[in-house]
Amino acid sequence: HLPNLADAAGCTSLTSLNVSWSRNLSDASIVALAAGCTSLTSLNFSCCRNLTDTSIPALADGCTSLTSLGVTNCRNLTDDHGCISLTSLNVWRCPNLTDASVASLAAGCTSLTSFNVSGFRNITDASIAALAAGCTSLTSFHAMACDYRTDTSIEALAPR
Repeated sequence: HLPNLADAAGCTSLTSLNVSWSRNLSDASIVALAAGCTSLTSLNFSCCRNLTDTSIPALADGCTSLTSLGVTNCRNLTDDHGCISLTSLNVWRCPNLTDASVASLAAGCTSLTSFNVSGFRNITDASIAALAAGCTSLTSFHAMACDYRTDTSIEALAPR
């Protein structure tokens, strides 16, 4: 147990970290982690409800080898900010992400093989079409409880 996640910033060999359900975790800790733990390839900070859009650009800039990111139920995230090396992204139940966010992810994270957008109440066929076009290596896609999907979404994914 680390008294403060920023203390992990000195762990330069750290490649994987799961701090899910750390409800008091702040953007400052993630920024320090991104600056000091540049070898991270996998990070899960799901259900860390205090984190905002400040954390993601810091990760994109500092953790250029990051391939797997879990931000499930991080309700204050609103936009995509990069992370072009990602192959796995789980944004389940991040209600403030939009079709524009997903389209931006599809354009910027073309290496994605696994993507979970389940629980997006506002995701539409446009997002899924953008994913199908931009993420040509996608092998696993989850979109449960996305109310505005139609047959068009499945048709966009079908040529895979």
